[in-house]
Order: sequence, then C-alpha cells, then structure tokens
Amino acid sequence: MTSSTNRDSDRFIVRLPDGMRDRIKAAAAVGGRSMNAEIVRVLEAAFPEPAEISLAEEIRQVELALVDISQLIQGGFQSSDEKANLILLLKYQTERLEELQKKSAQLESRRET
Repeated sequence: MTSSTNRDSDRFIVRLPDGMRDRIKAAAAVGGRSMNAEIVRVLEAAFPEPAEISLAEEIRQVELALVDISQLIQGGFQSSDEKANLILLLKYQTERLEELQKKSAQLESRRET
C-alpha cells in the first residue's frame, strides 16, 4: 500500500447511509486511526493492488518449469536422491498447475455470469 498523506491525494466525496459515519468513527477510534485512515484501510483490504504477475503468466511459468523438470528426469544423469527430489518437485508443480487452472476456470465462469 502506498501511503500518501498530502493534500494533493485523490479526493472522492461519498454520501454515507444513515448511521455509517458513526460506525466508521467508532471503528477508527478503536483502531487509533482517523476516519480517513480507517476508510482507506478497509478499501485497501477490499481492493488490493493487482498481483505483480497475472494468473495466465503464473500458469505459463509453472508449465515451463514442468517441461524443464521432465527433461531433467528423462536425461537420466541424476543420482537416485536427485531423481527422487525432481519427482517430488514435478508432483508439486503439477499440483500447483492444477490449482491455478482451477482458479482460472472459476474466474472465467464468474465473468460469464
């Protein structure tokens, strides 16, 4: 989160429903923050900055790693311990790829609805 406290920060006027200002004020007091800091904290949690790499890029990187690992295993020049470690790494990366693909499918299905 980039912290900016100067008066040149973006400003946005919001109409709050009845009672919300008091709830924000109470939450800010409990946390020892200003109302503005409390609102920004809640918004940061709800709208985090985008990840440094996209989901598609992460999937691509895992796929490339899987190819590299497979080629190393097939090369046949490893000790039995090295081969066992490569197989474990292959299993981990395969599971990671499946998780990412599942996440990608869920995001795609949300976009379609």
